[in-house]
Amino acid sequence: MSLTREQFLAAELPRKKVTLPDGGEVYVRTLTAAQREEWEACLSDTEGARAKGLIRASLVALTVCDEHGATLFTKADVPALAEKSAPVIIRLFEEASEFNSVTKADVNELEKN
Repeated sequence: MSLTREQFLAAELPRKKVTLPDGGEVYVRTLTAAQREEWEACLSDTEGARAKGLIRASLVALTVCDEHGATLFTKADVPALAEKSAPVIIRLFEEASEFNSVTKADVNELEKN
């Protein structure tokens, strides 16, 4: 089926439920194109997330959402997320990476720049 412009622009971002190691559940959603660009830019910025060791927390902040797709965190929450349980953040990062087609090669390349 061919979408109209209005249908394409009105489409919600896909999301999926993720069960955390402690049994809790949240959702991760796809990034918008602008968010993907922003995340990649902050990774290549020498003062950004890469320099501060916040690569995983940055992606988690952009993608973790409620069941309606509203994000739970803001950029201001990234340092606090980085202080949370590593298994939880790693699980969310891996789910968000897979759901957003972020490969290990992508992350390695961005870390080099």
